[in-house]
Amino acid sequence: MRGGWVERGTVTIRLGRAHFAFFRGYLDGLDLDALAARYLTFHLPSPNADAQPDLRLAKAALKWIREQLLSLARRSLTPTEVRLLAVAPEALAVRSQRSAPSLEAFRDEHDADGIYGEAELISLYEQIHGDKAATASRRAVRNQRLRQRQQQVLTALEAGTARDPQPSDRIDGWLDPVLARRLGVVGIDELADLVALIDRHGYHWYRKVPRIGIKAALHIGQWLQADVFRNTPELQPSGQHYHPPRSLPPASPGARRTAMVPLELFRMPKAAVDKAEGDGSPDACALIDEVAAIELWLSEKQTNSHTWRAYRKEAERLLLWSVLERGRSLGSMTVADCIAYRDFLRLIGTATVSQWEAYFQIPQENWIGTTGAGRNSRFWRPFQGQLSGSSQRQALSILSNLFRWLNNNNYILSNPMQEIGAYALAQNGPPLARLLSATEWQLVRTYLAAQSASLANARLRCLLALSAGTGLRIAQLATLRREQLQRSAGVADTGDDWQLFLPGSPGFARPVALSSAAMTEVRAYVVARGFVDLERMPLDAPMIAALPSDPSPPRQDSALQAPEALLTVDRIHRIIKRLFEQVAHGCAGSAPAGAARLRAASSDWLRRTPPDQFSLDLIVDKPGKSDDTG
Repeated sequence: MRGGWVERGTVTIRLGRAHFAFFRGYLDGLDLDALAARYLTFHLPSPNADAQPDLRLAKAALKWIREQLLSLARRSLTPTEVRLLAVAPEALAVRSQRSAPSLEAFRDEHDADGIYGEAELISLYEQIHGDKAATASRRAVRNQRLRQRQQQVLTALEAGTARDPQPSDRIDGWLDPVLARRLGVVGIDELADLVALIDRHGYHWYRKVPRIGIKAALHIGQWLQADVFRNTPELQPSGQHYHPPRSLPPASPGARRTAMVPLELFRMPKAAVDKAEGDGSPDACALIDEVAAIELWLSEKQTNSHTWRAYRKEAERLLLWSVLERGRSLGSMTVADCIAYRDFLRLIGTATVSQWEAYFQIPQENWIGTTGAGRNSRFWRPFQGQLSGSSQRQALSILSNLFRWLNNNNYILSNPMQEIGAYALAQNGPPLARLLSATEWQLVRTYLAAQSASLANARLRCLLALSAGTGLRIAQLATLRREQLQRSAGVADTGDDWQLFLPGSPGFARPVALSSAAMTEVRAYVVARGFVDLERMPLDAPMIAALPSDPSPPRQDSALQAPEALLTVDRIHRIIKRLFEQVAHGCAGSAPAGAARLRAASSDWLRRTPPDQFSLDLIVDKPGKSDDTG
């Protein structure tokens, strides 16, 4: 983008206290790199917090700061003070003079024969070296006085012009005009609005502003993290919003409180515990520390896994609802409370104001936040909108698991959640059959049959065979290795004697049988990758591999080849989605209903469809357009 901030190395157009501190250190002759690292980090944005400042940008910032200071000085200072401020520190440095020799050394150099007397020698010595020392001394005193005067002028200029940013300051008073105009398009007029936007949307906040990219966003973000903002909490975005969410460990939690906050920041109120202790229900049992009990329950899952995050989400939602909405602890929840929470999940994001107020006290909008707000953000909320029927059922299943665990570990006396299993959840519209019909699968087979033979097409057919023929999730497909595919012992080689062994309970592996049609596609893909056959494929090789970046001759000895890379879960998902999109595009005219469903299909539809419906052995290679899905 065009903008002066690119050349000067900063998005700001107004001098702040950090700029004056930087220039003051420059006048004192300090190292420019060290000054930039301390005062101008917002000029040098980088996702890596340990990155060293770029000296080129530091010099560009110095040039801009000097020009701004001189412009300000011409408005309020005398011409003499302006000229003094423009003097470079190198011009005031006292250059070291050659030290005068001792009198004995001077005698050896100028009176080796002893012609001069003592007084005459001293007089000659002062004539030669005395004036130089006096001149250097006078210059040092003068330069020191000028440096002190420079600092006084700079201090006076700072006192009259510099000020810390305030939440009510307009954006165009601090940021580059181009950036300010683009922020104004989306209603960001003040600094407080900018901080709220960053808090609400997190690291990718700039996507909400037209024509502002990641580079400008990092400049703005690191400017807001400068020291001058520490005295103004309203201008400090919460959390770590200027780094990719997965590149940093979670921020350390702050003080716990009873509010709409994440689980790690929540504190059980004493009133809820007292109410639970005094509840006359025979099924009630107050937990001493419900947050600690939930965290112990979560510790049995792999930390930060999909399962762990899903369990934490549902547990903190229920805890916040029971305490803030119902005013009771989990240990004192009854079947009626669980039914009310089931209705809460059904209505969230869909109920009108009157419908909501008839059942619940806390307004519906207080529960719903925006996607992207970090867990440390003040805009975080436990929900992002309406829940589908499957999400509601999953939530109740997870919570039933939580109550069962609490009951088994003597935290509560019974599991009230198990009593609501007979109640059916209201569906949000007619249910969508998330599987491919025989007609839709025939459209996929017809499309694949028209594609020419290639490594990408062989891999795609193998993916379909493994997913549809075994019901494996794409997360399992992404981690499959050759060693997990084994032939059943004592069975003749008929094509149906191969099994995949998937990780199960600790110390056990779950076998999944492969049909002859699936094995045909697996073998074809293995040969397309350059292996002689399946038996000679390395045991640590991935079953589904990324395409090579550079074409290479067929491999003759797999031991001499570089190891192949696994496909990521996201890549497998996009490969299958692209297939369905291309099939839908090709049949949109002849089968519009099937095309619409194929566009909505995903890899999950394959594993839900009956395996006997997927007959891949009829797919043959025919000349045609290559489908390079790699």
